[in-house]
Amino acid sequence: MDCVVCNRTGTAYRLVDEPAEPLAVCEQCVAEHLADAADGACVYCGTAGGYDLVEDTSAVVASESQAERVVVTPGVVCHDHVGTLRRENT
Repeated sequence: MDCVVCNRTGTAYRLVDEPAEPLAVCEQCVAEHLADAADGACVYCGTAGGYDLVEDTSAVVASESQAERVVVTPGVVCHDHVGTLRRENT
């Protein structure tokens, strides 16, 4: 899975909003764009975020199951601003 922000491979984090497909995010982009997120608040507008930032703890990256996801920060990005996050490095 490639990072939705910078397109690098080797992502260990996901933005998860069930039942949507998880979005991969690399460690560097988490540090640059999501590190200041408050629990439950979108980093862009402060409203309730729809996507949780989770860490992939599986032995083989990108093969994680629900049980192998550890929530790092709930609600870091709302549905309206996922596209904004995707355009950060363009």
